[in-house]
Amino acid sequence: MRHVDAGGRARPGLASLPSMLFVLACAALAFFLGVLVGKARPPIVTNTLDAGVKTLAAWPKAVGRKDTGTFLRFAKTPIEQAAAHRIRRLGHAPLPGYRVLVGGGRFQFLDHCPDWGCLAVEYSETGDVAHAYPLRPRELERAWTTAVAASDITVERAPGFAFDKHVDVNWTARYPNGDLLVAMASEFLFPHALGVVRVDRDGRPLWTRVAGHHVGEIQAVEGGDVTMWPGLLIADGGLSLSVASTAVDLSCPRAYVDTIDFISARGELVKRFDLWAALRHSPYVSALPYSTTVNTLHRDPCDITHMNSVRRLSERAGGSWGIAPGDLVVSLRNMSALAILDGASGEVKRLVRGSFAHQHSALHVDRASFLLFDNNGGHARGASRVLLVDLAQGRETTLFPTERLPAHLTALHTQKIGHISLSPDRKHAIATFGNEGVAVEIRLADAEVVRVFHSLHDISRLDQFPEERRRLAATFKLYGVDFLDND
Repeated sequence: MRHVDAGGRARPGLASLPSMLFVLACAALAFFLGVLVGKARPPIVTNTLDAGVKTLAAWPKAVGRKDTGTFLRFAKTPIEQAAAHRIRRLGHAPLPGYRVLVGGGRFQFLDHCPDWGCLAVEYSETGDVAHAYPLRPRELERAWTTAVAASDITVERAPGFAFDKHVDVNWTARYPNGDLLVAMASEFLFPHALGVVRVDRDGRPLWTRVAGHHVGEIQAVEGGDVTMWPGLLIADGGLSLSVASTAVDLSCPRAYVDTIDFISARGELVKRFDLWAALRHSPYVSALPYSTTVNTLHRDPCDITHMNSVRRLSERAGGSWGIAPGDLVVSLRNMSALAILDGASGEVKRLVRGSFAHQHSALHVDRASFLLFDNNGGHARGASRVLLVDLAQGRETTLFPTERLPAHLTALHTQKIGHISLSPDRKHAIATFGNEGVAVEIRLADAEVVRVFHSLHDISRLDQFPEERRRLAATFKLYGVDFLDND
């Protein structure tokens, strides 16, 4: 039966009401579920009031996207020159004579690992390929699934999650015996991190540890026995803070808590430092609300510190600044600060700020001087910087970029993935600009760039990429280029 209004126009009747109510109920349910998933901090949307709409809109798009790994763009380099242009010398300065480890991932270094690509490739002192670690996603998935089943960590998976398509290799670090420690993550998981896996020289997993982390570097395989790892816990009850007897509302029901985890050679947790607790009980507790009130780069009450690197101070540490060998330096990205921790107790000894912002990869050089990767600091051209910070003298020196560099190197910028490796003799540093797919080797004595590393790869046989793949080399994200001891 049709109902007609006074003008003779048909209008919806009671017969169509159940259908309308059903549609409205489905829409309301979808929105409600989206909000719940958003509040649970899913892989796509985190911590926003409109998470219901954004989550529902983002997941179908993500599920349907092509599997292109961490591909960035096509370079101007022809595919037949990709391998030869991965490492290029600038000038005639002598090289430091150390091996380097170049991170890889899905579809990278197919010339050495033709099935899926290489986890990483080790280059000799002369720049020749010394060893390639193949990526074996099927074996890694089995190891990770077994580890998840045995873990008490809840892993949330987005619809359509597939290990071989949606898991990316992040950081790598080599053990003295040649095994590789690999951090892996996925935007289709919450927490984003899968954890770490130790693989042998043939890429086969030896053990897997399910553990949260930011997209932060793994570093320091300490004597082959204990690895320092920037871990992460989820505080489901939120965080509380009191400064000068005044309660500070952090307004977050589910927050990130950064930890420093010490992991044995078998993947077992040896000890853990709780960074949030250490800062709360330090003289620098008043700096914690900075991320939620002042810092305009990252104002996130659920991720106040965002520790993205931890390094141990060498035997060269010392001087009047109260730091000592064995202390730890951590980079707190969302606070735009460095913290120096007592290596034995985990207590905060110093909190350091400067002209740098949103920094990564702080490491000790000598006495009270440190290198760091400054993502958003004070460079006129907006480039990321490699900064030498002398705590004792209160002095900052920009080592990269300098005015004498070629133009294409003076504007390199990476918002998130910045990494520095120091040569064993502490005379050279390699700075990796992750979102540029470029790394530069700098001689510290005079800030000269002696080598440039490009993440260039031949992907001509992969159909999911545009036709340009048949002519041009592809640039992928580059998570790290690291010096190795010549053991």
